[in-house]
Amino acid sequence: MSGNIFEEVGDACVKCAKCVPGCTIYRIHKDETTSPRGFLDLMRLNAQNKLKLDTNLKHLLETCFLCTACVEICPFHLPIDTLIEKAREKIAQKYGIAWYKKSYFSLLKNRKKMDRVFSVAHFLAPCIFKQVGD
Repeated sequence: MSGNIFEEVGDACVKCAKCVPGCTIYRIHKDETTSPRGFLDLMRLNAQNKLKLDTNLKHLLETCFLCTACVEICPFHLPIDTLIEKAREKIAQKYGIAWYKKSYFSLLKNRKKMDRVFSVAHFLAPCIFKQVGD
């Protein structure tokens, strides 16, 4: 994750914590590293070569849903979601993309194949998933 944009946005964050309560991932994990300002700090430290891009950082940055709730509530409208996307690009370059994600992306490219797969899935859904009654 090289580039000054990570440092600039990370430094622009005043750590007001207004983004924290709205973050779904933070509400699940209750851990500062999985809050928007935690993500910003991690990306800034990585850009400064103080934190290595390893599998732990990869896992943390992949937990974000990119829902943009943090951007909407931030008084400075810092582009946290855009930075996480850029960080994920670097992660994909270093570690590659998981096989199931590649499969899904290939389906998106081929409409006929996607229609077939989803029609079979729709047909098999009642067999696989038990319907819960009222």
